[in-house]
Amino acid sequence: MKGKLVAKRYAKALFNIAHADDVIEDTGNELRSLADLFESHARLKEALWNPFFGKAPRKAIVEEVAKLAEFSRNTVGFLLLLLEKDRINLFDAILESYQDFEDTHAGRLRAEIVSVEPLGEDELRKVSELLSKIHNKEIVIETSRDESIIGGVICKIGSVVYDGSLRNQLEKIKEQMRYN
Repeated sequence: MKGKLVAKRYAKALFNIAHADDVIEDTGNELRSLADLFESHARLKEALWNPFFGKAPRKAIVEEVAKLAEFSRNTVGFLLLLLEKDRINLFDAILESYQDFEDTHAGRLRAEIVSVEPLGEDELRKVSELLSKIHNKEIVIETSRDESIIGGVICKIGSVVYDGSLRNQLEKIKEQMRYN
C-alpha cells in the first residue's frame, strides 16, 4: 500500500511537469514504450531494478536506452531520479497512476473486458458506445481472456464490475436453489 502511495506522488509530479510543458500524452507514450521495452527485455528490467549493479552503471543504461529511443529530457530526468532515489522498482505502479491522471485530464475511462473468446471489432465498438453513454466519457477498452467464466463477459471500470458471465449467473442460480 505504501508503495502505491509513493508511486502516485511520483506520477503526480511527472504529470504536473508534463502538463506545464504541454506534453502529457507524449510523456505517457514514452512511459508506455519503456514499459513495453521492459516487458520484452526482462534482463534489461532486471539490471535496472537490481541495486547490486550500482547506480552509475544503471544510470548509463538508462541514458543509452533513452538516447536510442529519443526520450524527452523530462522522461530521462525522471528515470534518473527514480534510480537515484531507489524507486525504479515502482515504475509499473507509477505508470499506472500516470495513466490515471492522463485519462482523467482527457476525460477518458479505461474498461477491461474479460471474455472466453476474443470479441470482434463490432462487439467491442458496441460495448464502448454503451459504456460511453452510461459514463458520459470516452472509453478505452483493454481486453483479456479467462476461460473460467464459461461464457458472457465481465466489464471492469475502476472499482465497478459488471459481471455478465455465465459462471456468475450459475452461481446466482445455485444460491437461489439453496434458499428455496
